[in-house]
Amino acid sequence: AAMSVMSVIFDQTPITTPRDFTRAIIADVARKHGVTVAEILSTNRARRIIAARFEAIRAVSEARPHLSTPVIGRMFRKDHSSILFARGTTKKTVGKWRTAL
Repeated sequence: AAMSVMSVIFDQTPITTPRDFTRAIIADVARKHGVTVAEILSTNRARRIIAARFEAIRAVSEARPHLSTPVIGRMFRKDHSSILFARGTTKKTVGKWRTAL
């Protein structure tokens, strides 16, 4: 079912803007992986952080397909080529990482 940005409530805070919606997606992935949003946005290369970061990038890309890779890159403090890599890698290996962790 499609989610309206205006109707979603995340942690009791209404999500009213696309930016809030994107932040909620990243926070949800962070919680799922047991990491912080700050860790997802950091340069930390720990496997569990990378897995969460790549999943968050994929989730944002799927939820907001109209956004370009440079725009998503700015959200994650990464270069657009890192976003392209994360999109491709996530689809291929996220299942492998989950079983390895």
